[in-house]
Amino acid sequence: MRKYQQLLLLIISCISVGILLMYKTENNRLKDVLHVINFFGRKDAAILRRIDNINNSSHYLADFIHPLPVWQQFGQHFHAYAAYWKRNELVAGGEAVVIVVGGRGAILNFKCSVNYEANKMPNVAKPISICLDLVNQAYKNATSLEHREKELMQFFVHHFSLGIEDFIVYNGDDLSLQLLLILDRLNIKVHLLPFNFPYSHSNDIERIRSLVETDCLLRNTNRARHTLLLTANEFFYPSTKLYEEKSVLKYLSHYTSKAQRFELPVFAVCKDQTHNFLIDNTLYDPEVKFKHHLYVYRLSPNILNSSTEDLTTSSSTLLTVNRAFIHHYCSCLHVGKDGLFDWRNSIREDFMKHLQSLKNELKIYI
Repeated sequence: MRKYQQLLLLIISCISVGILLMYKTENNRLKDVLHVINFFGRKDAAILRRIDNINNSSHYLADFIHPLPVWQQFGQHFHAYAAYWKRNELVAGGEAVVIVVGGRGAILNFKCSVNYEANKMPNVAKPISICLDLVNQAYKNATSLEHREKELMQFFVHHFSLGIEDFIVYNGDDLSLQLLLILDRLNIKVHLLPFNFPYSHSNDIERIRSLVETDCLLRNTNRARHTLLLTANEFFYPSTKLYEEKSVLKYLSHYTSKAQRFELPVFAVCKDQTHNFLIDNTLYDPEVKFKHHLYVYRLSPNILNSSTEDLTTSSSTLLTVNRAFIHHYCSCLHVGKDGLFDWRNSIREDFMKHLQSLKNELKIYI
């Protein structure tokens, strides 16, 4: 009997030692976590306050995804994506603006009607939103699967750090569930839109981009005061955070209401795979030519008074590089004859300090 008691005591002792070692390991891990939190405490405070403010906000514009678009066929030759209501200014009523594509030579011989329900919640326009074009497959084809997820994460966090909270993603099914869960935890609002274009994408990439851009402008009208359309390898760099008094958005407000489109300088920045973050890349190829220009649009209700062609082809004002610019990240396989240049030589010292602060914040988030 005594032998069994000794054996039982031995077993209990072994279990106790095991539990003690387990708690010691967990305690060491907790110390490491507390050390990291303490190290970043003061830098994190502003970020945590901002996330908490967003959580407590009652003005989350769920209607960024309304009307929920999808390419639908009507008649034999036409497909429509989304419709928007253009209200008359002085009299009751208005008309619908519909994004439509059709076969060449097709005859328009029908009418459409719109059922409209008034909003139960007021629209409070955000300062700025970003439309992300994932319809264009160029980014996906040029970026390995290994790096794509990380770069997409950087895209959202980078612009969120600048003060942009809402992202409208065309062809949003390309974003993984894992990435969406991370963005949700950070309170980055991602509005996913389908883009089941009925014709071959290879026919006219720029025309499809024009359709996406038109929907982006119409969808943001009355919901955001500014917007821009980017691909996943195009990062917006303003000279300050967008909610600061000297931000580029405040600067744009000095222009007359007729100025609605502001062109951004673009640098073709070479990706170096030894860098963990895209913002660390410093060399660009000045000889790279882009198929389209990039703009910040200043939106107003009367933008709907323009034709859809005018929305994306109107005159523009070129911003200087010390106000804001775009980095188009690419693999520089064929460098121009003049070689590569350091883009940092083009901007002011205070701009560089802002970018260094932005880089530090980015590394806290990710």
